[in-house]
Amino acid sequence: MNKMEVEKYIIKNKVVSIPEIQKEFHLSYKEVHSIILKFLEEEKIFLKDDLNYAYIEKTIEIPPVYKQVLWDCIQNDSVSLTHIQSEFSLSIPTAKSIINWMTENDFIGPLPFQEVQMTKAQFIERFGQMEENNLEADEEEDIDSFFKTKPKESKSIREILEFQRENLKKRMQECENKLNQKPLDKVKEEEENNFDITKYCDISEILNEPEESFDKRYYDAVGKIILVDKEITRQEFLSIVKRILEFPFGPNTMLEPLYKKIYDNISQLTEEQFQDLKNVILD
Repeated sequence: MNKMEVEKYIIKNKVVSIPEIQKEFHLSYKEVHSIILKFLEEEKIFLKDDLNYAYIEKTIEIPPVYKQVLWDCIQNDSVSLTHIQSEFSLSIPTAKSIINWMTENDFIGPLPFQEVQMTKAQFIERFGQMEENNLEADEEEDIDSFFKTKPKESKSIREILEFQRENLKKRMQECENKLNQKPLDKVKEEEENNFDITKYCDISEILNEPEESFDKRYYDAVGKIILVDKEITRQEFLSIVKRILEFPFGPNTMLEPLYKKIYDNISQLTEEQFQDLKNVILD
């Protein structure tokens, strides 16, 4: 029996027992037990309880900032691109990548609402305990380093005081930045109020246009949103369409049925299919 096939089965099911593997691959207990022992030696699985074995997932390749952002979202019970950018000093593409990673792993829900789905207990079980009060820890470390300066470094009192003065200025600036930072609710409110529908669609479209032009208007509407942000993801696209549908259209417009159709169709695409569609439109 191919050991790789058994390994794939364990990876897929996460937690398995020897009888389950026997039944799935029609193997004897001795054969399965031998494979299980090899996986235990290779640290690919561990004994979860008296009967079941669980696959050991590798998480060491996840960048630390990804876990820091996820922990922050769990603590705040919200996900905001603006907040993530400002709190962690990230570029828009990096912040979007982290949000996509959290969504793909079901740590947060899909757009338009993106509710946090992972609890603190689940985070700690998967990634370990996160350091809280990092600022206080850093301050304590700096104080310790001040009083524990080794004689062989031969730093003068002036050099030590200059270092401490620069460090104090830096921390004062950090505190000032945090005080000047807008509350999360205020940022969300501004995002709502600043949504410019005319960037994403032509609100002059009317219902009595020729019916055969609907397909053309469909692709024109999709293209208009994509051209505003050529790096847009499927979830971000759906969020914008939802905002457009919330706009109070008049009874003579055809925008509501048009964008409902767009939302329904794009919702059924995977991220890869959406990116293919986007590339066709941009080409």
